[in-house]
Amino acid sequence: MKIIKIHIDGFGRLHGFDIEPDGKLTVFFGHNEAGKTTLHLFIRSMFYGASTKKRLGLKSVYERMRPWKNPEEYGGSMEIEFDNARYLIKRNFNKASNDLSVSRITEQGPVPCEEPQQLMDRFLNGLSETAYVNTVSSGQLGAATQRDLAAELRKYASNVSGTMNPDLDADRAIELLQNKKSALEAQIDEEAAKEHNVVLGEIRRIEQELSLPENENQIPQYKDAVSRIRLESDQLYERALSNQEELTETEEKLRERGFSGMEEVSEASETVEDAYADYMGLQAKAEGKLPLILAVLFLVGAAGSAAAPWVLQKQDMLLVFVLAAVILLLAAIVCLRTHSGRKKAANAARLGAQEKLSDYIEFDGADEDRVNLFRVFIEESRQLAAKVAELKDRQQQYAADRERINREYAVCLNDLETQQQTREKVEETLSRLSQLQLRAASLDKKVRDNNKLREEIESVELAEETLTDLASQIRSAAGTYINSAASGMLSEFTDGAYDSINAGVNYDISLNSGDGMISVNDLSAGTADQAYLAIRLATIRFIAGEDDPLPLILDDSFNLYDEQRLTSSLKFLSECYRGQLLIFTCQKREESTLEALGIPYSKAVLT
Repeated sequence: MKIIKIHIDGFGRLHGFDIEPDGKLTVFFGHNEAGKTTLHLFIRSMFYGASTKKRLGLKSVYERMRPWKNPEEYGGSMEIEFDNARYLIKRNFNKASNDLSVSRITEQGPVPCEEPQQLMDRFLNGLSETAYVNTVSSGQLGAATQRDLAAELRKYASNVSGTMNPDLDADRAIELLQNKKSALEAQIDEEAAKEHNVVLGEIRRIEQELSLPENENQIPQYKDAVSRIRLESDQLYERALSNQEELTETEEKLRERGFSGMEEVSEASETVEDAYADYMGLQAKAEGKLPLILAVLFLVGAAGSAAAPWVLQKQDMLLVFVLAAVILLLAAIVCLRTHSGRKKAANAARLGAQEKLSDYIEFDGADEDRVNLFRVFIEESRQLAAKVAELKDRQQQYAADRERINREYAVCLNDLETQQQTREKVEETLSRLSQLQLRAASLDKKVRDNNKLREEIESVELAEETLTDLASQIRSAAGTYINSAASGMLSEFTDGAYDSINAGVNYDISLNSGDGMISVNDLSAGTADQAYLAIRLATIRFIAGEDDPLPLILDDSFNLYDEQRLTSSLKFLSECYRGQLLIFTCQKREESTLEALGIPYSKAVLT
């Protein structure tokens, strides 16, 4: 199988990314954080899907590689060549089972294939993901830097556990891995994570508390309210003072007219009007002619009665006529006296009315004019009395408003004081929050250190899984084959300095230098890595066949090599590994070495 094209819609930090490995050997160059490991992990996820399995509390591949932006675009495609045919592999990691589809590329276009998962197994020679990670896909930790435990050797030695070779014992390898795991776990500060969670919880609680409305800084609003109430109080005072001055002036005018209020004005009006009405009634009677007419008639009758005995020649009735004349004369006198009495009563009533009027106005004109003037006087007085009453009511309202404003002012001052006390508490809380944030930052470093330890533990667990998985697949003759193949490769790597490799009963790697067996622990890191790489390549050929059908991915695997080792290793790989080679590096040594050796390669730069 050969990878022809890679397209990433979105995966980790890579978006809309396209790259085409060209030829047998491609060097992917990029500085740290350029995306080399992300691209490496994308190739693996295209083969096996983005794993949702979590290890040691760390995020899964699916979670870690979910795009930072446009997360809906999570997936991509990869074009490969297999058995002289081209295929297009597509995955949408957002969907269930990572939505795998495989199409065969023809001249008419892509043709979907049935049972894509079975086809993927053919592409990968039935290699499980665990075996893939520990053989053809060499990550940054895949160069066996943890020499004390010979981690890489134990990954592949498990392939021959249970064989007839007495030197190979998978149980011993697993025991060593478990011991390493225990040692790493002992370095984890479990309390740091717990305290970190507690501190973060307290920070969230304080932040929520500070976000409550009552903790909002309302001091400026309360100060504005105090200023507004003071202004309103001053304005009310000015209005009340102006109203009081107008009230005093109006009351003075009313007192000058002889009144103190509406009641006295009404009483004066009623008294004068009653007196004037009495006068007018008596005057009307005094002006009547009936008493005078009756008096004249009675006098004429009396005269006639006195003359009647002689005129009628009835002297015998003289006494009667004289008595009648006397009665009529008395009646005339009564009528005249009644008329005179009415005149006197009318004059008395007139004088009484004038006297009452003179208490309020001075006027020497006719009686009716004086009364009309009085009525105008009374109306003006009523208006003044009404204005006094209105001004008094307004003054009372001002007093009530002043009491209300004073209450509001007292409440506002109290609220302001409460708010100031609240702000003091908030400042104390903010200080506490700052301290907690500093503590959280310190604990966060410990948590990150714990996560790094867990990642190492994950590598150890992965090695243990690989041992268990591969041990069941490969039994007889595996140890002999791998040791033999690895020995030949190691001889090429080291230019014959070491011509054989063997894993002893204690899983110590021993190399034969011609002068005897030497433990890998006594060798340089570069030579040890070459031994691990030889075992890795021998294991690939044992599992997948000597045609090297799978692309070999080396991610920063030559960091510990000196120039000589790098030259011999690259020369051997280019000549002896028949499959595709993909080298990821952040250095330019590989390019320089390939060019010096005249080995053709293509280059892809990640930025």
